[in-house]
Amino acid sequence: MSETVEETKYRHTPDMGEISGFGGAYEQCCQDMLEAGMKWLGSHKNADLQGHSYANITGIFEADSEDAKALERAVLDAAKGEATGAMHHTVMSRLFFIAKNGWEKYCAELREQEAKESANAAE
Repeated sequence: MSETVEETKYRHTPDMGEISGFGGAYEQCCQDMLEAGMKWLGSHKNADLQGHSYANITGIFEADSEDAKALERAVLDAAKGEATGAMHHTVMSRLFFIAKNGWEKYCAELREQEAKESANAAE
């Protein structure tokens, strides 16, 4: 089955780098989670997203509002039981950023970061 543009709209392009940095099925799961979250956000434009994490701890993200819990369910459903705490934390944090700043700013920041990392690696 071939994917349409709509199905791949909320995927990282090569110039954005990976979500996880681990590649393979792990990264695919993160991409699936991000895309599901973006679709949820697209149909819940006025969502009340409240959540928190803990300084210096990766892998724990707490959804504090009912909308955040619904977003979390959509994200975890997309993972089909394969999400680690780190995946959940990373994707939810990114979705909260996107909800506040927009997909285009998210993409632009990742592209800028990836370009800097590539330039530093070339030095």
